[in-house]
Amino acid sequence: MSLKLGATLVVALLAAFTPASSQVIGQSGAIRGSVHDRDFDVPLVRARVTLVEALLATQTDADGLFRFERVPPGTYTLSVTKDGYERKIVTEVVVAPGQLAEVHVDLESEVVDLDDLLTQRVRAQRRTPLVSGRG
Repeated sequence: MSLKLGATLVVALLAAFTPASSQVIGQSGAIRGSVHDRDFDVPLVRARVTLVEALLATQTDADGLFRFERVPPGTYTLSVTKDGYERKIVTEVVVAPGQLAEVHVDLESEVVDLDDLLTQRVRAQRRTPLVSGRG
């Protein structure tokens, strides 16, 4: 095989496969969003956002923002959690080829019933006291 023919073959192969590769990359989309406290409308830092179907997770930044890059087109579910807040599930997040899906999530504070906590604490204290075996 001559050098000229070999070089032509390499160029032809590269030309044949390069558009297909860039086309696959161009077909993916992205999801970008924010997570806020519902009552105070402040950004929530380090909330965990999970892209359920893709088994991917990220955390929100200092501004409550998150982003998933190179997401294949489709319909997804997001699960958003943070300690002290109720988990929120966002369904029907549609990612189109080459497009950016935007999601805004407001998390509600978990309500802790202090009466239940006090009752549990009192019951725990009323359990069998330590008794000395001496008479």
